[in-house]
Amino acid sequence: MAEWYVTRIFQKAWSTTVSDLSFDRPRVIVIKFIVVCITIFVMFSYGWDHLIEDVIGEKLALLIALLAVFPTLLLLNLVVAPSLLQKESDKLQLQSENRIQELENQITDNMPQLVGIVEQFSCGEMAYDRSYLGIMLNLGISNIGRAASIADFYKATVRIEGVEYPLRPQRIGKYGITVENVTITSSDSIFDKTMETAIQPGVKVRGWLFVLAAPCDIPNLNVNLFSKDGNTIEIVFIDVHGREVIIDYTLSAQHEITEFGYYPGSGGDVSG
Repeated sequence: MAEWYVTRIFQKAWSTTVSDLSFDRPRVIVIKFIVVCITIFVMFSYGWDHLIEDVIGEKLALLIALLAVFPTLLLLNLVVAPSLLQKESDKLQLQSENRIQELENQITDNMPQLVGIVEQFSCGEMAYDRSYLGIMLNLGISNIGRAASIADFYKATVRIEGVEYPLRPQRIGKYGITVENVTITSSDSIFDKTMETAIQPGVKVRGWLFVLAAPCDIPNLNVNLFSKDGNTIEIVFIDVHGREVIIDYTLSAQHEITEFGYYPGSGGDVSG
């Protein structure tokens, strides 16, 4: 009878170890081996039949078997198993984070990446109202990513002595705008160039952005504000995924261009 009880205890120790720690097979094998060794040592080191019949009796033998197996089970469930579970949880979490980062990198690597630069700048009073200033910016927008993209929703601001003021993007009319010796028409507008045809990877598109500085937006508005060192113009647009692209242009008296040279792809009719 005692042999049956001990056998059941041994089987319970075995099955508990397997069910609780099956996530880590090599460690389970080691732990089960320890359980087996302890149980076998208690059962057979003195001779089981002799231990029961001649020395301690059936009930005491059963108690010894329980005392041999129970601490091992307690150690497994209260100390070893939680530690292994925590380590496995940390390992799975790290693997999950690495996989997410890998997928994000793959998505980023296969997306467009637009960058922009101001290549020409000019500012002057508007003929119809000299209190308004017209600003012409020749933008170059390049796609250094791996997918095509449009550029849309252009906005512009000017920062004067640390204070930001809005500029008003304008559509170039059908008769165009003449600045110095260059006539710029609506077909030269960066608005249309970057919306009608997507910018392909490895391609740079040039076009003109026309903005107004209004006296109702900017106090003491005059041309000198746009040639003062340290003032800046910020242009913002979005790509096909809605991501903002920012172009910063630092104003300076040396940047004022009185005669436009031709930048390939910019458009504009240059008169003699």
